[in-house]
Amino acid sequence: MLRSGLRLCAALTFLPLAACTLFQPGWHWEKAGASVADYEADLRFCKSQTGQYNDGTVTGASVRRIQTCLEQHGWRKRQD
Repeated sequence: MLRSGLRLCAALTFLPLAACTLFQPGWHWEKAGASVADYEADLRFCKSQTGQYNDGTVTGASVRRIQTCLEQHGWRKRQD
């Protein structure tokens, strides 16, 4: 009984971590000379400009608007 409980606990601990690595994008945003803080500030700005913060709904269209905004601010997608 104790062993099965430990197995279950281990599975519940590591399964979400494994799932996260499977769904990581194969790219990241990059801008010459920019820091993580710069990216986060531009992302917040783009979300506010595209209505992302209005009701929290994420759609394909809202994601594309945010990506377009980031590109207009000099960010580019780069393969990992």
